[in-house]
Amino acid sequence: MSRWISVAIYSSVLCLSMVFSTLQAQPSNTQFQKSNSEMFAAMTEVVAKPSAFTVRVRCADKDAALGTIVGPDGWIVTKYSELKGPAKVVLKDGRDFDAIVVGVHDEADLAMLKISATKLAAADWRESKAADVGSWLATPGISKEPIAVGVVSVNARVAAKEPAGPNMNSGFLGIQMVPDESGVKVQEVQPRTAAQKAGIKAGDVIVGIDDTEVSNRDQLMELLQTKKPGDTVTVKLLRDGTRMELKATLGRRTLDRGSMQNSMGSVLSERRTNFPVILQHDSVIKPTDCGGPVVDLDGRVVGINIARAGRTESYALPSEFVQSVLFDLMSGKLPGPVSTKPKTAAVRLAEAEAIKARALASKTAAEKDLKEAEAAIAKAKQEIEAERIKAEAEKKKAEADKKKAEPEKKPE
Repeated sequence: MSRWISVAIYSSVLCLSMVFSTLQAQPSNTQFQKSNSEMFAAMTEVVAKPSAFTVRVRCADKDAALGTIVGPDGWIVTKYSELKGPAKVVLKDGRDFDAIVVGVHDEADLAMLKISATKLAAADWRESKAADVGSWLATPGISKEPIAVGVVSVNARVAAKEPAGPNMNSGFLGIQMVPDESGVKVQEVQPRTAAQKAGIKAGDVIVGIDDTEVSNRDQLMELLQTKKPGDTVTVKLLRDGTRMELKATLGRRTLDRGSMQNSMGSVLSERRTNFPVILQHDSVIKPTDCGGPVVDLDGRVVGINIARAGRTESYALPSEFVQSVLFDLMSGKLPGPVSTKPKTAAVRLAEAEAIKARALASKTAAEKDLKEAEAAIAKAKQEIEAERIKAEAEKKKAEADKKKAEPEKKPE
């Protein structure tokens, strides 16, 4: 409870101090920021436990990422795209181990590492939805204080897909999109763009461009990349179930002031888009600090930091998503890029251990299901026997009542 009180008190003082500073017109550059040393000190107790299941991942003798221990026998998840060569893992106690990549989830940019260690502290999970917007979060490292502190900006959501590197010379429609079962749904129409001028509205579902059908965002982006500013295209869409066609004259893509500022003052992750689902927060984390856990004030993991996405945006994969892919990563079902190199004995050992871990998990689940089924069978049998006894008793009672109700026969 003390850590909640410490953070709450500090937050109140922070807000009051900011107001006072504004009124006095004497603002400080660092005194009232979340990166203030007093705020970090207030979060020391919060990250004390999670720092034990956080590791530093190094490649070529340089910090590459953080990692999160997800199994006591040396299973660690981290950010895959930051791994530039053979990886070494450094634990909080200073021990270091060579790591091998067992599995990779390309879309989520997650890698499963395996080290030869046992009896490690493992992540203590909590569903990300438990962290409401505005809730405090901390990013532990392997030292005493947190690496970063922030608050939840946006609850877990399906991430809007963005092209890795847009062609600045291609035609620009001017919409933000989200997936839809019928095509590509328009989430927002940017002002003074081709889309707005053509009459496209938020909620429309684009199903085609000219004579080409569109079923997902990538297809739409690829089509627009082939067009030039000034080209007129026929946008085929559904609006409230009605099919429509609108003519749009494509504009020119510009790097707006907001986009420029988004990367100012912060080094962004190379891979920071196209994740299946994200939890957004405003902690200032470095790309080399992604892959580790982000925790709530109880020190429980609500997500795995996966990208520094903007000046005020960091993304985490929600805990429930990460947990859903762990066994597939361990078992090698998600192998990532195919390697032509022969597997080393260490790799074969890790794969065998992964299969064993999955089998044990399945066995445990099966044994639990078996016990529950046996208990349900025994209970059902007891209920059937009780119903039989009750039915017989009711039958006897009915027969007795019937006998009593019959008139006595008088002798003739």
